[in-house]
Amino acid sequence: MLFQKRRRQIVLMVFRDRVLSLEIGGTPREIDISAFGESAPQAPIVEDGRVNHKALKEAVNASLSSLRSKASTADIALGNDLVFAETLPIDDTLSHQALKAHLDWELNHYVDRPENHIVNTAILRRSADGEQKTMLVVAIPKSWIEALRDVLHGLHLSLDAVDTDHFGAEYFFRAAVSVPLHRPVIALAGVGSSRIDFSLLRNGRTETYSRRAIRDGASSHDIASDINAMVSALGEDVPSLVLHGEGTTPELLEALRAGWGGSAQALDPLRYITAPGHVAHLIQGHPATTGGIGLGLRSLDSRR
Repeated sequence: MLFQKRRRQIVLMVFRDRVLSLEIGGTPREIDISAFGESAPQAPIVEDGRVNHKALKEAVNASLSSLRSKASTADIALGNDLVFAETLPIDDTLSHQALKAHLDWELNHYVDRPENHIVNTAILRRSADGEQKTMLVVAIPKSWIEALRDVLHGLHLSLDAVDTDHFGAEYFFRAAVSVPLHRPVIALAGVGSSRIDFSLLRNGRTETYSRRAIRDGASSHDIASDINAMVSALGEDVPSLVLHGEGTTPELLEALRAGWGGSAQALDPLRYITAPGHVAHLIQGHPATTGGIGLGLRSLDSRR
């Protein structure tokens, strides 16, 4: 009989003021979360666009101390509002070199010194005439990657992948959630501490992306109104809205349902994967874990 080796992966979810960690593992047929940790350092981890290396190290070490994991690699899910992400209309006839130059020019309008960023892109859709495409562009400062890699190196861990909480949640949705045939269109909203990231998924594929800042002092009703406006901007009927992220609260869901014509719910990873009772109890209190779990699933999936 051929036995499948159970792989383990650490995932860290890094926000401005805290770090969450979990160990995810299993086989392609059986995924589980075996441990969970959390730590909030005394100083902010990210402030004025810069990483506080001491605070990051303190939070990561404390968060991982409760895992007692033997995994050798880790994924990082960064809070959405820490990372630049935008969709840009791009001439689909550009050569590779011309496209790179154009993206550098575009990024100069959004981030300081694009050459000091790791830039990832994805094509969301193309025009019917084949002359234009809508491209998702994500930029993460190289200094942040270096700081994360340095902290992990001190713990004998190698950095496997870095992404945002929202795009990790997108992958979780595609990999773990069965989309009903009668509801192939889903709006996915990631509510962070200061930003809403919003995607339209059609048959599990991301078709549009947008973001909106959450103003200081915004109430649950204010945030619900912002999400409703993002849905309305799509110009089509969206029957299902799914929320995730650290800003997803019962009050926000209640406010959304009060003014929403369709279904609105929080994305609960424990409906689709297993965890020990004490770990499940902790995760249920942290809607921000979905994106990290999604990145862990992606890593496990890539090693099949």
